[in-house]
Amino acid sequence: MRLRSVLLLLLLPLTALEQVNDERFLDCVVQKEGYTQDHIGPNGERSIYAITYAVWTQHMGKRPFALCTLRPDLARECALAHVRWLKQALAQAGMPQSPFTLGWAWHRGIRGYLGDIKRGLKSDYALEMANLYGVRAKNAN
Repeated sequence: MRLRSVLLLLLLPLTALEQVNDERFLDCVVQKEGYTQDHIGPNGERSIYAITYAVWTQHMGKRPFALCTLRPDLARECALAHVRWLKQALAQAGMPQSPFTLGWAWHRGIRGYLGDIKRGLKSDYALEMANLYGVRAKNAN
């Protein structure tokens, strides 16, 4: 067997380990944000997940945004939908779907993340999210 084939076979299990578990990632968001369910932030973000109005309407349609703080189950539903959407958006952009990149996109939005990358910026938020998830990360992709 060629060396290249052997290396690929050895790396296959690693790709499965690198997949981000949505529920675990959201638990890290809760730890990082440190908010209560009834939280309303300075930019209008709500709940333990710091969900913005734009994210709420994207995933929850015309349901009143106030439900984000009043109904933990709906806030979690919205947060899960958003994590899954971000993972898909990262994949479409050809970017890795790691706790680091997902954390960055959670914090800045997909456009903000991609813009930051283009400008060569760093994200302490992303680094902290990767560390909370249990991945040792440097401040890079």
